[in-house]
Amino acid sequence: MMQSTAPDPNKQPEILGRTRRLTPQHRITFDQIFHSGGGYVLNFSDRTMGEWFEEFFDFNIFDERYQIEGDSKGKTLRGFIEVAEPRLVARVLRALWDYRCSLDGFVEDNSDQETRLKMWLEQLTNELENSSSLNLDEAFKDFSSDTTLPKLRASIAGDLIGNKPDVALDRIHTYCVKRFRALLADRGMPCDPSTPLHAIFGAYGKAVRDEGVVSQFALPRDCAEFCA
Repeated sequence: MMQSTAPDPNKQPEILGRTRRLTPQHRITFDQIFHSGGGYVLNFSDRTMGEWFEEFFDFNIFDERYQIEGDSKGKTLRGFIEVAEPRLVARVLRALWDYRCSLDGFVEDNSDQETRLKMWLEQLTNELENSSSLNLDEAFKDFSSDTTLPKLRASIAGDLIGNKPDVALDRIHTYCVKRFRALLADRGMPCDPSTPLHAIFGAYGKAVRDEGVVSQFALPRDCAEFCA
């Protein structure tokens, strides 16, 4: 007869190992950090909270899909934590922590307590990142000093989790134009700003073929025809 192993009450459950990302116990700590009990979130009004998310992450935090518990600021934020792409949630929580720490009256007076809350949030955000199935850092990298890239990447992530694939595709197109332009510039082959993506990609395909990095047969048919 197999013996069942009792769960360790001191072990912190992982995101993928629990039904909700914020258990009732975690919610108490979460609300303490962001002062989100009673429907509030830090010093935000509905307007300023919406503006903050639009400015830094380019999506509507008050979208209906996040209001699974209700439409107050606190309930909307907790709903976002539950359903949004985990990596994006981690980034939002880190940005909210930084914003919290910039405000008067929201940091704990007891430094030990503040350290405990910071460690708790770091553990939660690390778990979220490790559970993400969307590897944006590998797919979309800051490949140059272009200051628009971080916001572009964040916008793509927001569009992907916000059920806006048409907008995401448009921004991915912009990212690819920037990426292949940079790859060509690194080879001393700058492109005219008006050059379309298919022509840029064709020029890059020809460059890597001529360098012997890939063969003609490794290139997509359209690219191979363009490079001929």
